[in-house]
Amino acid sequence: MTNEQYPFGVDIGSHCVLNKNRPDLEMDFDILAAWDLKPVFCQIRAHRGTWVDPSYTIMRAESERVGLIVGTWHVLSPYEPTAPQVTRWLFDVPDPGPLGRWIDWERVGRWENGKRVEHRMPSPYQLRRAAELIEDYDIAPVGVYSRAQLINDFLGSISTQQLNGWYWWLGQYLFAQHIRGE
Repeated sequence: MTNEQYPFGVDIGSHCVLNKNRPDLEMDFDILAAWDLKPVFCQIRAHRGTWVDPSYTIMRAESERVGLIVGTWHVLSPYEPTAPQVTRWLFDVPDPGPLGRWIDWERVGRWENGKRVEHRMPSPYQLRRAAELIEDYDIAPVGVYSRAQLINDFLGSISTQQLNGWYWWLGQYLFAQHIRGE
């Protein structure tokens, strides 16, 4: 199977490129929809820890407007208890979209006075606990968004049986100018 045969997706959060034409949007969805790579799905960040991404609602509406199949993702924070994070996400986003819920499992920074003072991973136990809470609430399997190196380095304590029950999205990043059409 070649790369062209795989569906292409994007992740969207408030960290995305600013849209100069519409200050209420952080991405130009019309450019994204016309992109040669033709993304067919997207994941939209809803939360980081217990923080709610203020751009989630409009980003989701715009993604659906241009015909993308959507899901939502949550950045799992190692600095906050797992249950309140997941509970808030389930409450704030009762319908995650056809692609379901995805846990973004990567190193997360903690900031004080505008400076990053720490940068660490949520534990494999936190990831497993978050997935269990979601599975108790939703019918669809949980998705995990991460990078291959992090999975190899940190997931040794989770059984192969459990890992096989989740969907996996391995992060691969393109430069922002592609989305801006430069």
